[in-house]
Order: sequence, then structure tokens, then C-alpha cells
Amino acid sequence: MKLLDVINYQNPQATDLKELGKHHFRVRRRAVRAVATDAEGRVHMLSVSADGGYLKLPGGGVDPGEELIEALHREVMEELGYLIAPGDPIGRVLQYDLEDSFLQESLCYHATITGGAGEPTYTDEEAADGFNPIIFSSLDHAIKAVAHLPHHSAKIHAINRRELVFLKAAQRN
Repeated sequence: MKLLDVINYQNPQATDLKELGKHHFRVRRRAVRAVATDAEGRVHMLSVSADGGYLKLPGGGVDPGEELIEALHREVMEELGYLIAPGDPIGRVLQYDLEDSFLQESLCYHATITGGAGEPTYTDEEAADGFNPIIFSSLDHAIKAVAHLPHHSAKIHAINRRELVFLKAAQRN
């Protein structure tokens, strides 16, 4: 899958598009994300109130032994309450923190909502962080909403940048 961006948590505005193969990270996390759209072309995301508030694509960590597409189905069902038909890959983003020796690889896919009641099942942590579904009328509106969010911290800046990279790449595909 094409590498779209590399984001440093300490300096999220810097451009650092290269593989990080030389570094040995104590914690490596693989995650999947979806640009989930419905039959009307609306984009389904999450609004999170923690850390000053931000928007995120549905998705999260891949469990040990879990296939990527299996994780994508599970994460979208948990966070949005919908069944999906996964589509083409959009790309991948690496996010890293050298101080914490942490590397996350997020792989993003197009996904079409095909069913479900729209009733998420959040973990206690997600509920405490104020996860709530939010729907944008188009990909363009989702991009504008994420682009205009304030960056309350380097972490939120990094999340906003990751989501913008995926949304803009989805728009090009």
C-alpha cells in the first residue's frame, strides 16, 4: 500500500516522508481506518470531545492474528454501528514518537456502508473520551471540517494531519 505521509508526534507540521526502518521502536501498532460513505455519498466519522475535541475516521488497532479487512469490519461496526463493503486501499500513514519509542502504521480503505442500525458499541475509554458519530454531506465538507479544527496539542495536530491526508487521498481516488 502506498505510503502517503510520515508524521512525527513531537513536530507534526514537519514533512518527513520516508520509511523509518533504521529505528527500533519498543511499541509498534498497526491500525486500520475507513473513509466510510453511505448510498447518498455522506461521510461518516467520529467526533471526539477529549483533548479539546477532534474528528477521526472510524478505525483502530488490529488485534494479534486478525486480518486487516476483518479488523476494518470490526472497527467500523464498533465505532459507527454499520456493516461495510470494503473498497480499494487509499494508502498508509506512519506516526511516530521517538521519545516514547512508539510507531503506528495506519492503513486506510474506502468503505461503503451496506447495513446495520448505526448503534456503536464504544469501549469504556472511548465513551469517556466522548466518541460520537458525525455525518458530513460530502467528502469535501469532511475535509473542510477537519482542516479548520484548532490544534490543541501536538497529538491532536498529528491526528488531524493523518485524517486530512486520508480524506484528500480518498478524494483523488
